[in-house]
Amino acid sequence: TLHLQVDDADEWWGRALVAGAIPLMPLEDQFWGDRYGRVMDPFGHTWSIGAPVRK
Repeated sequence: TLHLQVDDADEWWGRALVAGAIPLMPLEDQFWGDRYGRVMDPFGHTWSIGAPVRK
């Protein structure tokens, strides 16, 4: 799994889906304080995307 720690997880999540990624774990606010989800890209690589939860 490759991880992207970004400022806006929703923006990067949308980019991944437009590029053909398939959601594996929905992008949601997590108990540890990040908005986090996982996708699989068209080449079979798993990516996690995370950002601090916005208040």
